Amino acid sequence: MPQGHKKVPFSTKQKKKQLAKKRDFKREANRATSEEDSRAPNNHVNHSGNSDSDKADAVARLPHVSKLSAQPVAPNRGYDPNRFKLHFARESKEVIAARKLSAQRDIIKLLPENVLELDFDQVFASDVILDMPIRPDWNYKMAKAAVEAREEEYFRNYLSNFFSKCENLECVTLFEMNLETWRQLWRVLEMSEILLLIADIRHPVLHFPPSLYHHITNELQKPFVLILNKVDLVPAEVSIAWKNYLSEKFPKLQIVLYSTNPGQPDPDGKFHMFHKKKAAKDIPPPVGLQELLQACKKVKPEFDYSSWTEKMEKQITGDYDHSETVLAESDRVLTIGCIGHPNVGKSSVMNSIIGKKVVSTSRTPGHTKHFQTYFVTSDVQLCDCPGLVFPSMVDRQQQIMSGVYPIAQVQEPYTPVGFIAQRLDLVKLLGLRHPENESAWTAWDICEAWAVKRGFRIARTGSNDVYRAANNLLRLTVEGKIVLAMLPPGFIANRRHWATSQETRSLLATLQPDSKPPIASSNGVHQNGDDRCDDSISDEEPQDSADEDSPERKSGDSDGDDEEEPSASVGGFRNTFAVLLDSD
Repeated sequence: MPQGHKKVPFSTKQKKKQLAKKRDFKREANRATSEEDSRAPNNHVNHSGNSDSDKADAVARLPHVSKLSAQPVAPNRGYDPNRFKLHFARESKEVIAARKLSAQRDIIKLLPENVLELDFDQVFASDVILDMPIRPDWNYKMAKAAVEAREEEYFRNYLSNFFSKCENLECVTLFEMNLETWRQLWRVLEMSEILLLIADIRHPVLHFPPSLYHHITNELQKPFVLILNKVDLVPAEVSIAWKNYLSEKFPKLQIVLYSTNPGQPDPDGKFHMFHKKKAAKDIPPPVGLQELLQACKKVKPEFDYSSWTEKMEKQITGDYDHSETVLAESDRVLTIGCIGHPNVGKSSVMNSIIGKKVVSTSRTPGHTKHFQTYFVTSDVQLCDCPGLVFPSMVDRQQQIMSGVYPIAQVQEPYTPVGFIAQRLDLVKLLGLRHPENESAWTAWDICEAWAVKRGFRIARTGSNDVYRAANNLLRLTVEGKIVLAMLPPGFIANRRHWATSQETRSLLATLQPDSKPPIASSNGVHQNGDDRCDDSISDEEPQDSADEDSPERKSGDSDGDDEEEPSASVGGFRNTFAVLLDSD
């Protein structure tokens, strides 16, 4: 029998020394991080020749930066694990506390449906202020330190001028303030021959900055293709309306409607929150793959796409070997850059184009740290750029709801829930009962009622975990289980036209080939839209489902027979989560 190592005595005195050493290490690391924050938002030493007073004035105009998920770094350490972390302007504790108090007091009132219509002028009010950082001029004769110093000086001046022009910092919402992330975008723009911008069809205006469009098409003079992803989450007429609106507003743009997970009903006609993941051979081919190839052929016709066409035919027919390894064997390689905001499905789109999972995916924004290249065929490669947020004038709560900000990092999630409740009848949709049996609802009441319904409790006190409930509602919205989508201008007035157009019928037949033709309701929106359920959910969901049958959950809903059933149709949208509640 093998003998183990003899245990070494470890006294209490030694343990105290060990803990003291750890505390000193963390204290020194936090001190070093604080000193870096006080110097500049890009965490690099300035090598320019400007005077110290100019540097101080430029830094004074910048807001405090919040580094999301930052880790303590030991002094004199060569590698910085926080180099590619998301950097956003930090809110003060007073502002967060005031917003939390408002969420507890303000009564939620449903807004008219036309507030869902969103135009570019509402999000990007002034191109003079809301421009994007452009890489300064450089050449291969310059030293690396000189190039980096010029980029650092330019980016610091850009932020300083940006915030000096904007008198009210509240009017400009979250956008990326990490120079390293912008450097990744600059390099992808330089090395790519075709640029693909992936945007979420629920919020295309938020994810499509006009400054990037003008920079690519006018200054770089490169072809630009917009992929409206996740079209299975919204009715087909909304997708077609957005495509036509964007085509008219940006004539140099090629638009492709895309879905990596087309809506397919289960054989028994029901939808379940928990089910096994589909095997790779059982996953249907993505919708829009052929249209993407045709768009690339249109913008760059001189390239030979025969290898990509052959591979795509195998993907569609199911003859593609997922274990096949693609090697670069051609002297002429077409580089296609993939850019976009965080959490728009960029990595999933790339995996569907390649035909297998090669890009790591995550629901947390900022998962991709630096640009990477992947070969589709021997002569076509994709270049994946980290997601970054461009400056805009959109409501901060709408940014959080659209998924560009990590939900786990939201310190006050109640106001975003109130933003959703003003546009969707969450009380009716989720079948909530007021915790105090009142008729008026606040954002806090909705979160507390959801905590009661799902059995969210604080272990120490046994009270309702309102923060977890608000966090859960935001996650359900980002994942598409609670469907809230923006509409193009004029959609409500022309709703019947879009619902009955031939383009809508063709898209619906592509998304659900076995479904019946859409039946227009009284408001002109078909009622057999998307019934999509994600294959994967967070680790908390099984526990949440079990909590519904817990004793606390039953005692809280003893008179649940009078509770209003969730509605499966809200504002003309077929809401997946309502179907999930019905099938539980």
